[in-house]
Amino acid sequence: MRQPLPTPSKRRRSARLGFTLFLPLFISLGLFAGEPLSDPVETLYYTGLRYRVGEAPGWGKGLPVLTSIRPYSPAALGGLQAGDVLLEVDGVATTGLSSDEVDELLRSPERQHLLTLLRLGAGRLIHLLHPSSKPSTALSERELAYAFGGYSPEDQESTERVLPFTFSSNATFDWSQAKTFAFAPSSSGDKSFDDALYGRIAQLMEARGLRQQSSSPDLVIQSLYTLDRSAGLHFQLQVARSGSPDDILWRAESMELAPTASTMDSYVREVLPLVLHAFPYIPTVERPSYRKDTRRYLYTGILYDKQDLSRIADVEDASPAFVAGLRSGDRILRIGGKALTPTSLEALSEKYRDFLTDTYKHRIQLRDGSGSHAWAQGSYGSIRKALEREKYAAVFSYLFAFRPYVDDAKTTELSLEVERDGQRYTLSIQPLLRDESTLIPQ
Repeated sequence: MRQPLPTPSKRRRSARLGFTLFLPLFISLGLFAGEPLSDPVETLYYTGLRYRVGEAPGWGKGLPVLTSIRPYSPAALGGLQAGDVLLEVDGVATTGLSSDEVDELLRSPERQHLLTLLRLGAGRLIHLLHPSSKPSTALSERELAYAFGGYSPEDQESTERVLPFTFSSNATFDWSQAKTFAFAPSSSGDKSFDDALYGRIAQLMEARGLRQQSSSPDLVIQSLYTLDRSAGLHFQLQVARSGSPDDILWRAESMELAPTASTMDSYVREVLPLVLHAFPYIPTVERPSYRKDTRRYLYTGILYDKQDLSRIADVEDASPAFVAGLRSGDRILRIGGKALTPTSLEALSEKYRDFLTDTYKHRIQLRDGSGSHAWAQGSYGSIRKALEREKYAAVFSYLFAFRPYVDDAKTTELSLEVERDGQRYTLSIQPLLRDESTLIPQ
């Protein structure tokens, strides 16, 4: 007899879990097939931050400069930001340390790390970083969403973009002294263009820690451009010392005319975030490239046993699955009406590859220049039918049920059939849509 899953009377302590920064990304689940269990089980740690050793004398030279922070990661939850300079880890100065040595400090199995940071507009700060951990024998929904990204290609994709800009900076200026900024008057004559441009620049600068201040600012920002609706756009952004307009402290300049289609809207939405990413960090090469990792999925907090996917290896604390009553050791029989079978990685990855092969004809390349792929809108019904077919065993398509080609009923709850101590239960989980997309300098 099916009945609601009983909630344990005593809440057990659960480790913080997540995807390790050092675990290689995988294309299909077959890469894990047959991997032997280690004894003792290795614990993997995840922080969600990336960094590079800085080269600009005015900001982080010879020190780790954070270049990207994964949303929802321990680094994001700890308040870290791209552009922060990492001065100390648990009291150990990072000056002169190699990347490997900094990695070793951050991945040491500590419950928390005390970080000393230097932030633009704020100076020295102290932050706590709580790395999440999980056993190497468990798979998170983040990992599974990436592995089964073919179910929703627009939500699990990496694209690279080359930024046709050169960057320069004043080697003698100490950026830690800058706190405020203002804008120089524009002479373009295109007020709507300038309002949108400066408004977006102000948002990005304030996110970095600077304050906009019209009187006696530390920095003055000016955009210089030629805009021809038929010929294109040549763009330059520069930051000068207040009172010394010729003392250019930082400059980014496009190396070529943007296409006619590149209007202010595209610059505001796409180009400016790239140009000002981790400001005042300076890319070390002309035409730097960036990778955009698009990562969207539905999160419940379940961690699956890599050797038997029907078994719950653990449940993240305070997650929707934990609140619903799921616990380690429970066995999942069905998710969203689909049987969780086969339960081996090898068999499941074979069926997934069959799905990709048979549905390839329904894929299209988006016309945005990114190289991204998606399902053709007219094929949504065919994709839904394929995902329901038992031969494909597409149980983990629930990770993308917010898309109409997975579930056009706009269902907000996820039903599970679970077995515990020989008894079967049904329960509903309210998953959370997570967008962990990240911009990563290459």
